[in-house]
Amino acid sequence: MDEKTESKLHELEQTKKEFWNIARESAELIFKYITENNYKNIFEIGTSNGYSTIWLAMAAKQTGGHITSFEFWEKRIVLAEANLEYCSLREYVDIIQGSALDSLKKIDKTNPLDFVLIDANKKEYIKYFELLHPMLKPGGMFVADNVISHKKSVQEFLDAAENHPDYKTYYVEYDGGLLVGEKIK
Repeated sequence: MDEKTESKLHELEQTKKEFWNIARESAELIFKYITENNYKNIFEIGTSNGYSTIWLAMAAKQTGGHITSFEFWEKRIVLAEANLEYCSLREYVDIIQGSALDSLKKIDKTNPLDFVLIDANKKEYIKYFELLHPMLKPGGMFVADNVISHKKSVQEFLDAAENHPDYKTYYVEYDGGLLVGEKIK
């Protein structure tokens, strides 16, 4: 990673509480998952200020991939776009403004997904999962953030993902906790 990007990431880490950014160790793990599996078609539910998006874009740059990120708040999109531009990673990301649920219902489903990061409205995790499951290809993966810290809000999602026969799931106890789901069929 270049110094400019490292500096920007460090700056954004100072805004973690305001923008609900994922923990650095979670971002590093996600980067590793994407690059080691050569994932190319990547979705992010919840762009915020672009902290996790920068990590996804760095990985996509290595794999020749692209990210479609969904964010409701226009102010956050403006921040994320500026942060991506500063890190010379803007070309790897399309950000769609509006409700992720509404956008996912309308999106082209003919290009299977390799990887999905879910870090948005916790009560909607189950709905994201239901919409994204058919789009995620076998061998693909999802990572959902804050599943331990917000367990009560995401319990229905956790039950569905953990008991789904198409997934092997496991927890990573970083920060608010991650649920990782590897699609096996």
